Order: sequence, then C-alpha cells, then structure tokens
Amino acid sequence: MQLPLIVSNCLDSEKIKIIEPILQEHLGPISYLSLQGIKDIILQSSQSAMPLLHIQFGPSTQKGYANPIDGYIHMFCIPIDDPLVVVLEK
Repeated sequence: MQLPLIVSNCLDSEKIKIIEPILQEHLGPISYLSLQGIKDIILQSSQSAMPLLHIQFGPSTQKGYANPIDGYIHMFCIPIDDPLVVVLEK
C-alpha cells in the first residue's frame, strides 16, 4: 500500500486567520489541538518546546481550541492532490 504524498503547512496566527474561512469551506469545522507534553518539537537553540497547534477536522477530532492563538505556529497537512492545495496556492 502506497501512502499519499502530503503538503505540510505551518502558519502564524495572523496568516491562519486569513485562510481559516477557506479551510472551513473545504474541510468543515476546524479546531486547534495542542500536543504539548505529548509530542513536542524541542528547539535546539532554546531547549524549549515549539508552541505548536495542529489544525484538526472531521469525525476524529479531540477537544481543542476554537480559535488560533497568538505566538503559536498552526500546522496542518493535506494530500498533495487535494483541490485545497490549488486554492491555497493562489
């Protein structure tokens, strides 16, 4: 079984607020999940965890934040052949 290629996107809160309506149009309701203390990316420069929120959507979402948070990186992944990729490239 071959897994699909994905596009990984990381945006600050200002940029994610701009594209949030587009994401919701294509993905449905979204929320922001922190995996702090569970799956941290440790920055070599400061030895601290990157402030990271994962955008989640669909039936398997966990309790998360309703809105983007300033100072955090907001990450989401989509298959490379998803029509949303073309929309976001504009």
